[in-house]
Amino acid sequence: MWLGLLFSALCLGAIFEHRISTVNDIDEEGCLRSETPWDIDLFQKKAVQCMVLADYVKCPPFTLEALLAYFVTEYFLQGGHSGPWFICGIIVRIAFRMGYHRDPSNFPNISPFDAEMRRRLWCIVVQLDLMSASRAGLPRTIQKFQYDTKEPRNLWDEDFGEGSVTLPPSRPDTEYTPMMYLQTRTDVLEVFARISDLSNFSSLPPYPEIMRLDSELQQARQKICGSSIDIDNVNFDNPSLALQQIYLRRLLIKAQCILHRHYLVQARVHDQYEYSRTSCIDAALALLRYQKVLYEESRLNGRLWPCRWRINPLFGHDSLLGCTILCLELHQGRSSAATSSSLINHDRQLREKKLRAEILNALQGSYEIFVRGSGKSDGAMRIVEALNIVFAEFANELKNSITSPCKFMISMRFVIFWY
Repeated sequence: MWLGLLFSALCLGAIFEHRISTVNDIDEEGCLRSETPWDIDLFQKKAVQCMVLADYVKCPPFTLEALLAYFVTEYFLQGGHSGPWFICGIIVRIAFRMGYHRDPSNFPNISPFDAEMRRRLWCIVVQLDLMSASRAGLPRTIQKFQYDTKEPRNLWDEDFGEGSVTLPPSRPDTEYTPMMYLQTRTDVLEVFARISDLSNFSSLPPYPEIMRLDSELQQARQKICGSSIDIDNVNFDNPSLALQQIYLRRLLIKAQCILHRHYLVQARVHDQYEYSRTSCIDAALALLRYQKVLYEESRLNGRLWPCRWRINPLFGHDSLLGCTILCLELHQGRSSAATSSSLINHDRQLREKKLRAEILNALQGSYEIFVRGSGKSDGAMRIVEALNIVFAEFANELKNSITSPCKFMISMRFVIFWY
């Protein structure tokens, strides 16, 4: 099993080296478009063979570590496809089988070093379970009541070792360590998990529950990034830390989209849901702003150029979510205007017109990014085709701001476009 872990580590090294050298050859899901180098395939195959030979279902030492490392190789090679989600299901069951869901303090024979490493591993498993399930649009496996494992402490690796008799106290939240990002993401994902659970309801969630979770989300946002989650407030002096800030903020914004999209359409009929409509649209616009800045800053001479290999050029799922919500809003706005234009006062008509112009402008910016990747990515091409159809419906409003004639090359194929 340790050899399986080693081969997965070698595979990851080969993947990172290849991504750095071919950063412009990665599609919107983060997958390599070119043929996978032979060493990546070889190392990954050997990792699988080792884990099978070790009989991973019997959970020998290093099983969870080896499976997690292998999961990461699959994620980089397959991106948002279903393969990593299936592997994550195996990882979750192995972790339960090995008792990672119980805090090590329940077992006095576990050393302080092993106890803290188990907490770190369990924290990663919980996060991967939620994030892979969210990308697949399916319910998560691990529920809060199923485990009592504590969060790992905010410590440097040098603060403890295999010979430690006791663990030092956690460093203050004001002191950054590599574990601080994991802890902060855990705080965000706890709220995100409850929001994702609502998406799996068989009926429309009650609005009081939406507002209760919105309050929790606002508290998490205030704790992490203050009053503003706009990308203009991100500090780009340290590219690696900037990426962590961006990913946390995008996660908060995505949670806001998912939470309030339940009542996005209903707000057109019932004014008491207007807050959800506004929150959902604002979050969708923010996702596309992040897409634009990430794309620009990860190009040559951009502030994120040193970390370009860690960035998906088209940022598929989050950007697709933002585009879908804004397209739905445009469609609903046109339907409402056609049926009740006489009932809407002049001031509201002006506000709606201004909002529509802002949405169209944001979609055009996202469109231009997807167009650049459409020649080598089927996913980007489908988004381009769908947006072409949307732009055709609003041709009169766009005619004064056309920057590229290809925006009106309407696809002749029928596009099914959803998130």
